[in-house]
Amino acid sequence: MKLISLIIVLFPYVLCAQIDRSQAYINGVNYVSKNMKIEQKHVDPLIENHISWAAVIPYAFMPDNNKPDLIYDSKWQWTGERVDGIRHSVATLKENGLHVMIKPQIWVAMGDYTGEILMTSERDWSEFESSYSSYILEFARIAEEFEVEMLCIGTELEEFAKQRQSFWFGLIKEVQKVYGGQLTYAENWDCFSDVQFFEELDYIGIDAYFPLKRRGKLTRKKLRTAWKDHLIVIDSAYRNYNKPVLFTEYGYRSVKGSADKPW
Repeated sequence: MKLISLIIVLFPYVLCAQIDRSQAYINGVNYVSKNMKIEQKHVDPLIENHISWAAVIPYAFMPDNNKPDLIYDSKWQWTGERVDGIRHSVATLKENGLHVMIKPQIWVAMGDYTGEILMTSERDWSEFESSYSSYILEFARIAEEFEVEMLCIGTELEEFAKQRQSFWFGLIKEVQKVYGGQLTYAENWDCFSDVQFFEELDYIGIDAYFPLKRRGKLTRKKLRTAWKDHLIVIDSAYRNYNKPVLFTEYGYRSVKGSADKPW
């Protein structure tokens, strides 16, 4: 179900031992687009809760994760997903003094995982990459126009990121020609260490649904212990790229089993 949702404390810095702890957290929410334009009543709770950042998501759609068709800004899409809706959302948030990240994201038919988007021929890759570039550059230009503080150039595209690394280095250069703000890429918690082009970005973006399950009754101590292994990997990425770490998505629901599979 798509909602304008308040997912509190989205994309904070991960303050690993070697990162300057004087840096402020980026405390934010994620607006998941609805079939309407956001209104002041949707922004007021952010201000009341001292939230300073918001991400907006212009969705693109793929009928099949092995075919190059990529659709965005279509008339049949919900208002908040289209270019006009994103422009309105960004303007409204900026008018209220919030910092903004535009976070383009693909939705594959039947809910297939975007990390498995993988073309079967060079011709299909070329077509898909051309469409994807147009998609990202569209919102890079909007980000520049509205002085948006951050742009995410992709979300959970594991195989695409691994198989077509030269494309991503080229895309980053093209984005930087039209957008002067900060850049990140949001990779899933289990494969962010494999992203080579983080070196060209401002932040290491992690969709941080790390599993924390331990045998027996969960306690605060057990949860803290469970984080230690994950923090080692996060800190290794930080050291490798010398970039701050950003939780581009984050959350554990208050339900049984959420520590096991928070996604």
